[in-house]
Amino acid sequence: MDINGFQPKKSLEFAQNVKVHTGIKRKMSNKMIKDVVTLGECTKIIGIAKNNFATNLRKGKYGNVEVKLMRDKTRGNQKVSVISKKDFEKIKKIRLKDGFGINKIIEEEKHVSEGIFYIVQTNPKNIPNRYKCGFSTIPRNRVSSYKIVCPNAKLIFKIKCDDFFEKPLLKMISKDSKRIGTELFEIKDINKITHKIEEVLKLLM
Repeated sequence: MDINGFQPKKSLEFAQNVKVHTGIKRKMSNKMIKDVVTLGECTKIIGIAKNNFATNLRKGKYGNVEVKLMRDKTRGNQKVSVISKKDFEKIKKIRLKDGFGINKIIEEEKHVSEGIFYIVQTNPKNIPNRYKCGFSTIPRNRVSSYKIVCPNAKLIFKIKCDDFFEKPLLKMISKDSKRIGTELFEIKDINKITHKIEEVLKLLM
């Protein structure tokens, strides 16, 4: 049990310096809300693109930062990713020391492409376990191009994300499937894969 009274079912080591807790049972109390800051609020306040913030956390630029997944009753019990205010203050000091101002997004951090991470079932009738996964800013066009080769191709999953997350997500998918091409996989449990993708992006977006 951690200092906030939460009892995680398991810990996911998303990165060497970022420990992500899932399976939170209790709701976030008013006191707990005062003690933490959501990742979304962090990026807005310190003026950093979301994908760059995630990279810095993963590489340990801010030291060891614990990210927790909590239920916020002020948001209809929605799960939110948070860090302690102590860690947040530490991050702000590091940013200022590196010459970045607060509430100002640095120009070199605006290169991110926003789009969709998608999963297409390439041949539902004959090879139901084969999927094409990837990132696209216009997924509808991508699916249309697949249908030229595979007329039965079907878009079964899509989620908003930045292009930065494509390679890490593909690597994560490969751990629970058989990779037969750069973005082509044979997946036995597609629901498990889509759930993992949703949970990871909730923490980082």
